[in-house]
Amino acid sequence: MFMHSLPAWLVPVLLAVTLLIGLLLPWRWTAIVLLLPTVFLAWLMTVSWPLLSPVGKVLRSGAVLVLLWATVARLTGRL
Repeated sequence: MFMHSLPAWLVPVLLAVTLLIGLLLPWRWTAIVLLLPTVFLAWLMTVSWPLLSPVGKVLRSGAVLVLLWATVARLTGRL
């Protein structure tokens, strides 16, 4: 697959950069940038769902929900 050929540090760094850009820049269109890590983490959660413990399911679901909340808050101008 494509992700296996990437360096191991690249995906977490890109995730952190898109989160920082989406949360720290003042423009409303940065909500689109926040959608990238939200969709990626949701995809990762669905792929690994059968293997997760109940606590892991709750934590990952919470992380996706918090990112989704931040995206909607950024779009509406509340964040």
